[in-house]
Amino acid sequence: MSNSSGKRFDINEAISHLQKVDPILSTIISDKPDYRVYRKRNSFESLVRIIVGQQLSSKAARTIYNRLKTSVIENRITAQSLSYLDEGDFTSAGISRMKTRTIRILVNEVISGRLVLEQFVEMDDVSISNKLTRIKGIGPWTIQMYLMFVLCRPDIFPEKDTGIKNAIRKIYANGSHQVDFKTISDRWRPFRTVACMFLWKYIDKTVTR
Repeated sequence: MSNSSGKRFDINEAISHLQKVDPILSTIISDKPDYRVYRKRNSFESLVRIIVGQQLSSKAARTIYNRLKTSVIENRITAQSLSYLDEGDFTSAGISRMKTRTIRILVNEVISGRLVLEQFVEMDDVSISNKLTRIKGIGPWTIQMYLMFVLCRPDIFPEKDTGIKNAIRKIYANGSHQVDFKTISDRWRPFRTVACMFLWKYIDKTVTR
């Protein structure tokens, strides 16, 4: 994991860098990735959504998350609104017992003030990771997704993500499992996040054809 802080980055600079250092990746970069370089306002809700989506397809995660939203006051996912739910409410939404436990621990940490997500904007990646891994059920993938999609950190590589691994195998090794992910991804520094956005976009297109 990189040690970058919350500075904004130039998407055009990132694309230019990737095209220069990786001719193979350059061939699949046809336009800017389908995401904007800005931070999401509600970092708590975003983190809960990532937890819900652990090891699920995008469609399944979206369905379950929407069920959870309908079970809280005014459909607003906050630490306070989730604190009123019991375990049965989470189960009814389709959330596993393990994820329920993780979300409830997160809720308690935020309400107690022991965890202040708003402070993450000014913290480096490693410090954020150290804070979040104290919550049982939040591991590297969840933290990486949070850093990439919520805090928009430019140099994150989710090495365990199935979509990323499948894309790299297909693009760089014709589907072979003998792939050195680290060597390939290291050339993208300091914009590994942006490279991954293109890889997800690429694999989504090839799977749906």
